[in-house]
Amino acid sequence: KDEETGANDRYYWGASETCSLEGNSLNCELITDDVGVQWKVTKIDEEHDFATSIAPVTPSGRRLDDEYEQGEDYENVFTLQGISNLECSKQSSKITSPYEIKSISCSGDSITFTVTGHEGSSSVADDFKNGAQGMLCTDGDCPSAGPSELNFYVDFNLKFEVDGTKYEVKNFRVGQGTHKDEETGANDRYYWGASETCHTDGNVLNCELTTDVVGIQWELSKVDQEHLFQTSIAAIEP
Repeated sequence: KDEETGANDRYYWGASETCSLEGNSLNCELITDDVGVQWKVTKIDEEHDFATSIAPVTPSGRRLDDEYEQGEDYENVFTLQGISNLECSKQSSKITSPYEIKSISCSGDSITFTVTGHEGSSSVADDFKNGAQGMLCTDGDCPSAGPSELNFYVDFNLKFEVDGTKYEVKNFRVGQGTHKDEETGANDRYYWGASETCHTDGNVLNCELTTDVVGIQWELSKVDQEHLFQTSIAAIEP
């Protein structure tokens, strides 16, 4: 509403998962062979216009991982203590652009994610949370609403053994987040688990099993270690 004339004035927004805000400018990634450049979209207080230009990427242009180096891959190991002979089948995944999940391997009690970098984004977190009934993080305080940003997540069908008995869990999501260590200033990685068939009970995530045995569930417990959950097969409480 124009305060002087009372007329309804139209104006516009610009946004993208691959843009970052810097003052009155929006810095956006380009699909180009030229490295070190970006598309700069600048506010000029005209209701229907942005000024744009091709500009060098500055250190503040992207909130990159402080350990990231171009062309380098990173292994991230997530552990589910208490199981063995883990097999995983990826159903879907998402990682913050411009990074990639290069590979995923499962063995023993662990999942290894090889990625090209780490950066949190709300879009990855939103997809991770979509439809989930229960969520739990491995370290620190776990917001009941779930993570606000994640580096990546993967939705799995998992098969594993506990004491020689085979079990299966469908559509179990594993997400990785980053938080700053207050003492060292380093970026620490930690994990979230979630599913449409899990529910949270304090510091425990109880998940349905695909099994002929009734009255049992897969229980994942938070033990305040950034890279793992302690797990067990437990009776379903009335």
